[in-house]
Amino acid sequence: MIKGLSTLEANELLASHGYNELPSGKSKNIGRIAFEVIKEPMFVLLISCGVLYMILGDYKEGCILLSTIFIIIFITFYQHSSVLLHRRYNSSFYLSVLRLSSQILHGGIAILITSR
Repeated sequence: MIKGLSTLEANELLASHGYNELPSGKSKNIGRIAFEVIKEPMFVLLISCGVLYMILGDYKEGCILLSTIFIIIFITFYQHSSVLLHRRYNSSFYLSVLRLSSQILHGGIAILITSR
């Protein structure tokens, strides 16, 4: 028969490892998403090519290249932000459901505890 942990063992584990909690991740704000999109190597290369066109005097090609790059960056940024927003609402809902309660064996007795 499974007895579970004794009170002393549970208190020792709690003191050494802490509570069984999910880490709170850094939320991604607009600036962080934009920085992640712009720092991708392909975008950096294309932006530098557009700037090089402008430096060499071909303003029309430079403007066309840079404008299409910024349109692609905007679309990518929009996709990242909408996916993150969708994940945030779904995950917070499911975590709130999971955090209701847990049943554990403590000293051979089944105990219902609220989750953190």
